[in-house]
Amino acid sequence: FLAALVALNMDQAELAAAAEGLTVEKPEALLDEPRFMAIIDLRIDAKNQQLARFETIKKYRILRNEFSQATGELTPSLKVKRNVVLERYAGLIEDMYAE
Repeated sequence: FLAALVALNMDQAELAAAAEGLTVEKPEALLDEPRFMAIIDLRIDAKNQQLARFETIKKYRILRNEFSQATGELTPSLKVKRNVVLERYAGLIEDMYAE
């Protein structure tokens, strides 16, 4: 099944949360807020509605940081370095498939 690691744009996340009446001191605090996680669930469900069943995201995990060149997850042309991501997030990936 399809599983995803989701790296949020925290500026956009904060705007989406504010639109739902949810405010926090730091945008990163949204990741610990159950109401915000419900917003993410709804957004992923909405995207899944546009896809064939075999294309839908069954499980996902939210990452605390965006991918970047500085952390080694992106190339200079902003392509994801899959081997780095697989190594760095192996535990999260294994957890999704173990459930």
